[in-house]
Amino acid sequence: MKNNIPQKLSKPYSNQSNKTILFNKTKENWDEKELLMNELKEVYWHEKELLIAIPMLISNATTFELVEMLTIHIIYTRNHIEKLEKRIPSIIKLNQSIIK
Repeated sequence: MKNNIPQKLSKPYSNQSNKTILFNKTKENWDEKELLMNELKEVYWHEKELLIAIPMLISNATTFELVEMLTIHIIYTRNHIEKLEKRIPSIIKLNQSIIK
């Protein structure tokens, strides 16, 4: 079977300089890093909201098992927030600026 792909398509970067390729890759990496940071910040804020909501759920719980599971969940949520704050210092700065 003969390869019918034109030569231009089989070598996409053949007529571009290495600088352009490196810039594109760096820009893509930067965009991915920014996207990841935004996602982590979103997770962080949702975890902080859970710290407010879970105690309300505990106060309205009707069974001991539900209270127990929500208590365990709040412990895991606190641990997760602490890990995020340790590993991502910009989240702590953002949190402190909003509190003030």
